[in-house]
Amino acid sequence: MPPSHQDLRRQLAKESPAPVYLVLGAGQWARRQAVNLVRRAVVGDDPSPWAMSRGRAGECDVGALLDGAMTLPMGGDRRLVMITAVENLKATDLEPLADYAESPSVTSCLLLEGGKLPTNNAAARRLRKAAALVECPALRPYQIPRWLVDEISARGRKAGPGAAERFQELLG
Repeated sequence: MPPSHQDLRRQLAKESPAPVYLVLGAGQWARRQAVNLVRRAVVGDDPSPWAMSRGRAGECDVGALLDGAMTLPMGGDRRLVMITAVENLKATDLEPLADYAESPSVTSCLLLEGGKLPTNNAAARRLRKAAALVECPALRPYQIPRWLVDEISARGRKAGPGAAERFQELLG
């Protein structure tokens, strides 16, 4: 089973980031958390274009972003290249992404984030196999109170009895 964003947090605490991440799932909050974990592990808090490039699938030139991933980083050890909304990738973009994932640059980290990838495309299957996959499913209603308690604890706080259920009532 692929790791969740919680597993990713533990993994990044022990080892350096993988060269290619595929962060997929319906859980938008979990995807954002995974993206932030990888971003901080790769470039810290440096938002400069020297450290990070990003684009939205269907709106950006994937080839140009891959060229950026093969460029040596300036001012840091690694460069982060992010492509969001991968569900909007064109079939013609999947092939170069899969090729890159099978032979990535050691000085960059390519992060692909979105809801899902096609399952009936050979390049998408190659990409899934070559990348470090992080699954981010949507929470079911019965999972939300436990998730809230975990998030409060992760921030060094304590939730009193019934607090998670009350938050769930307020937030919906």
